[in-house]
Amino acid sequence: MWSWRRYSSTVDVPDWASFFEAKEYRDFIEAVVADLHRRSDDVEIEMGVARLGLETGEEHRFGLQNLAQICNQTDSEDWAEIIKGHFDGVIRSSAGAGLDSLGDDWDRAKHIIKVRLYPYDAVVETLDGLAHREVADGLLAVLTYDLPEAVATVPRTDVDRWPVEMDEAFDIGLANVLEQDPVHTEEVDLGDGAAFTAYVGDSFFVTSRMLAIEDLLGEGGDFGALVAVPNRHTLLLAPIIDSTASEVLNAMLMVAHHRHEEGPGSLSPDVFWVRGGHPTMTMHADVEGEALAFDPPQEFLETCVRHLPPPRGGYGPN
Repeated sequence: MWSWRRYSSTVDVPDWASFFEAKEYRDFIEAVVADLHRRSDDVEIEMGVARLGLETGEEHRFGLQNLAQICNQTDSEDWAEIIKGHFDGVIRSSAGAGLDSLGDDWDRAKHIIKVRLYPYDAVVETLDGLAHREVADGLLAVLTYDLPEAVATVPRTDVDRWPVEMDEAFDIGLANVLEQDPVHTEEVDLGDGAAFTAYVGDSFFVTSRMLAIEDLLGEGGDFGALVAVPNRHTLLLAPIIDSTASEVLNAMLMVAHHRHEEGPGSLSPDVFWVRGGHPTMTMHADVEGEALAFDPPQEFLETCVRHLPPPRGGYGPN
């Protein structure tokens, strides 16, 4: 079965691939189908997900948005090789990882479990069976296996067989991220004391540091921090110290929107107000080009912004 009719030449580009022009989108889908079809005739593509059924009885499902974002940032002549490498890696890693045995092998599993952030929409269909926690609006922390060539989500049933509770498993998974996945920090200076820090890296787990935000902030003030996780490779952070927070928030909203569109691994275009180590409010803006339309929530204005002191001698969040 090779289901391709949904993608006729007249179809509109779906929201999940809105960064593509119509021809680019069709070329991408055709390249995906061509690669999958050489593996099996049992191929279906719908709603940004490809399903591949192999003669061995195995079935694989591939979300296409991240792959599309990667292709969008490269020359179309390279797409076939990128797509082949991506699917090869996922299939090979899944087949050789012994995933079914990890629920009974805690000594092995405890070294490769990690916490990864996902957008709710990416995992909603399998959510009931996943080891997960809600982080903020539209964001989930999911326990995963970090395999050599892929990341696989951990079923709740695996955790149930381990000699640790769910909370401890998440603590170990986060500790593994902090120990094994280094990040690069960049200070973004907006002038006049306004600034924020960008944490970036190639790892899929850069944004998991949102769950250890107090470690990044150190000695913080009473007003918390602004945090954004636009895609899996980018975390933006600014402690709220003085009145430059308003300018920082606007800048972070703009950067988060564009990084979310670019991907790969888009998470959220929003900025979160974090207090006590946990997101307490979501800041959402409408962005058109370089124009930002944003109305701060009244609670944020009344309990935070109106109480902030002016910059002290040019010193602001850093």
